[in-house]
Amino acid sequence: MNIYERDNIRRKLLTETYNHSKADTRQPIDLKALGQSLNIDYSEIQKAYYYLIDEDLLEPYGTGYTVTISHFGIKTVESYLRKIDFSEDEKFTSTEVFQLRIMLDEIKKELVKVSFGQQIIFDEIEKSFERSKVENKVDWKESLEEKIQDWTVNKIIDESSSLMFQGILVGLKVVNE
Repeated sequence: MNIYERDNIRRKLLTETYNHSKADTRQPIDLKALGQSLNIDYSEIQKAYYYLIDEDLLEPYGTGYTVTISHFGIKTVESYLRKIDFSEDEKFTSTEVFQLRIMLDEIKKELVKVSFGQQIIFDEIEKSFERSKVENKVDWKESLEEKIQDWTVNKIIDESSSLMFQGILVGLKVVNE
């Protein structure tokens, strides 16, 4: 299993824990049962469980794989709807990479809705995500903005899709601290 697939499982389990608990830090959720309902292999549920707890996104509750979502976990899931402020000279933190994954998955869903679910665009979004792990934030954002501009000029995506991308990127507000 590659890191993208493992990240996707972690994101899915955290997001579904958020949904099932209705963002209540006191609502216990059986992560094993939740993962099985999502057809996730038991060993991957186990790995995700430890990762999400180690990252303080979930908190153990009682015995077994019962968890509650942490305040930090709630903020992480909700953050893709809000602006992410960051210092432009730094690389993305592991939490920001997680948030970015959620945002890029939302872009893909929207592209499918407007019938622009072309594999070349999805591949470029994935490449962009991988670059976010090594580039500083400003360079990453500028690179993605250039791609969006190229896609628009070359009519790979239409104006409404371009505006959708730009709207999401506005949420990635670069600020100097």
